[in-house]
Amino acid sequence: MIKKIIISGVGGQGVKYLGKKLAEKLIAKGFEVSLILTYDTAIEGGDIFAQLVYSDKKIKNVLIDKADILVELGKVKEEFNFEKKIGKEEIEKKFPDKRLNDGAFEFLVGKLGL
Repeated sequence: MIKKIIISGVGGQGVKYLGKKLAEKLIAKGFEVSLILTYDTAIEGGDIFAQLVYSDKKIKNVLIDKADILVELGKVKEEFNFEKKIGKEEIEKKFPDKRLNDGAFEFLVGKLGL
């Protein structure tokens, strides 16, 4: 079993935070994990992506061509291929300040089925 997740947003929303917290949780559950963070220069409001791959076996390819889940915190320039999307509208209803915190992390963990 291999799962691929892309988290997209803009600087200041907590994309790195969410990616790192998910990676830590998955490692604690015994999964192999790869996390790649890609972002514009460190300015608030620049595009940022976290590509998270996890598996119960050794990960052979860490690059994501098609994600199982796209967590879209904000509209960004890039287009992604994905199976399921957790859209920014759904997240903003629950967390209107658009910044992720521990409560938002737990909400997303539940939505991701972890």
